[in-house]
Amino acid sequence: MATVPYTSGFYGLSKDFPYVSAPSVFQQLDTIAQNDIGTRFAQVLSLNAPGKEQTILRYVQYVSIATPAPVAFPAPVYWTDLTFSKVSGVTTEGMGLSFLAGWLLPNTTTIAGLTAAQLNNQFCWIAVGGYVAGAFMGTATPAKGDTIVGAAAGNWAVGSIAAGTAITSKPCAFAVTAEAGTIADIIITSGYTI
Repeated sequence: MATVPYTSGFYGLSKDFPYVSAPSVFQQLDTIAQNDIGTRFAQVLSLNAPGKEQTILRYVQYVSIATPAPVAFPAPVYWTDLTFSKVSGVTTEGMGLSFLAGWLLPNTTTIAGLTAAQLNNQFCWIAVGGYVAGAFMGTATPAKGDTIVGAAAGNWAVGSIAAGTAITSKPCAFAVTAEAGTIADIIITSGYTI
């Protein structure tokens, strides 16, 4: 994985470069915020990305009442507050299906033994724009080119609308590859980088 330089800044947290407290943004879980909430930066997350597509990341707090078990891939999360600083993996804890925030990067593949209790109330990175390889689709089964939209209910849930079909919900991403075993490569649209 390619990385960008980061620093804690000479006088504390830097707005120019985010502080990554773990080996990668996929492993960062902070009990106390290590960046300004909402900090964004771009990074190439996958060397297999078409044209080395960058992913836009945002620093948020994961908070869930239902605390669903984490999954093994980057998973969809929804905004839960009007400050756009907190997310949940439970669709009904979010502000509605048009408020898909992006894809949560910490998962059970990158953090062995990750539990819902360890994830809850932690500060971490989500992908809010650009390319994400192996994004969790839950029960959605998009084909290549399909539109990914918010789901009405469920944990780590999204829906899909076939390419060429009228879009009935706010698009949040497009499938770059067909769904295979609950995952697909996606391009997250810029509408979710609030």
